[in-house]
Amino acid sequence: MAPKSVKPTLVIAEDDADLAAQMRDALIQHGFSTIVVPDWNNLMLTLGRVNPDLLLLDQFLGPVDTITRLADIRKVTDASITFLTGNRDEIDRVLALELGAEDFLSKPISVRELVARLKVRYRNRPERAMADPGSAEGGWRLNMELVALQSGSRQIKLTGAEFSFLKILAEGKGTPVSRPDLTTALFKSPQISSDRSVDNLVYNLRRKLVAAGAEYLINTTRLQGYSTSLKPPRSFEERAPIGGASRTVKPPE
Repeated sequence: MAPKSVKPTLVIAEDDADLAAQMRDALIQHGFSTIVVPDWNNLMLTLGRVNPDLLLLDQFLGPVDTITRLADIRKVTDASITFLTGNRDEIDRVLALELGAEDFLSKPISVRELVARLKVRYRNRPERAMADPGSAEGGWRLNMELVALQSGSRQIKLTGAEFSFLKILAEGKGTPVSRPDLTTALFKSPQISSDRSVDNLVYNLRRKLVAAGAEYLINTTRLQGYSTSLKPPRSFEERAPIGGASRTVKPPE
């Protein structure tokens, strides 16, 4: 694993120029290497060139509600994301955290608290996985025989339900799969309004992914469901190397 940089690299995405400058100056004084971007297009261009350690993200960059675009951000960076916004709507806070943000802070905020929060986010974030050329997104792929996610020598062991969940999403090739469809497929029963089985499964699985630095593998699309950038397993019929016998791998229950 690559060591963390001496100075945490932080991208500040904020369309209020005065506020952005104040935060930049304060954070530089506290040991951060900072890049300021004023809008959505410049944010995506910057993330295409730099993979920062941390992203301090205003919820509204002009007309763009960045909560709804977290999946796009996760495709280009695994930075720890902290929202800073004047919005106090609980639904948006919960959605941002569910979609992969690590913190959601309300304006105004003191420099001391902002610095402390960002330092905690940097200190607690997992080391980044080294990419495995030719494998799935971020180096991770589904290993049916081990019932695990694998990236080179690294593994995330999965329960049968977690593996089946990711396999269903992978077979969707980026198209969101709804909670009712997942409930039926995973638990063999239709979803009722109080059924939180899928939500609980996703919550526990995300904890594993966050611990391994792979939290970006599950995307949530509001009112539509879940998707992933993982590729599906090749098939349940796993072929041995040339000269060996083929074998059938039983899918996890």
